[in-house]
Amino acid sequence: MAIRSVTRTDQPRIHAILAATGVFTAEEIACADELVAEAVHQPDKGDYLVHVLEDDDEVQGYVCFGATPLTEGTYDLYWIAVDPARHGRKYGQRLVAFVEDHLRAHAGRLLLIETSSKDDYGPILDAWAAHG
Repeated sequence: MAIRSVTRTDQPRIHAILAATGVFTAEEIACADELVAEAVHQPDKGDYLVHVLEDDDEVQGYVCFGATPLTEGTYDLYWIAVDPARHGRKYGQRLVAFVEDHLRAHAGRLLLIETSSKDDYGPILDAWAAHG
C-alpha cells in the first residue's frame, strides 16, 4: 500500500470510485473531477493537493485538500473517497492520517471537514465521529 501524488492516468479510476459510492450527484462528481484535473495539469498552482492510495496495483481511494485562502495554517479537506468494494480496510483512515501528517509538516494548525447531513452519509458521519 502506498499513498502518492495523483497522475493523469489516475483520473478515470478516481471518477469511477466517486460514481461507485452512490452518494455523490453527477454535479458533485463533475466538481471533483475538475479539482483532480487542476491538480494534475496545474500542480504548481497548489490550490488543490490530490493524493491517491494504491494497493493491489490499483488506486483504491483518494483525497483532495488544500490551504484555506486568506488564512494561516488552515486547510480544507475537499474530497475523500474509497472504492466501496474496499471499505473496511481502513484506507480512509490512512488517507486522513496522511493529510494530518502533511499539515503537521507544513505548519498546519486546523483542518476543516464539511460534509452533508443526507441520510446516505450516515456511515460517513459515523466514521468521522469515531475518528474524533
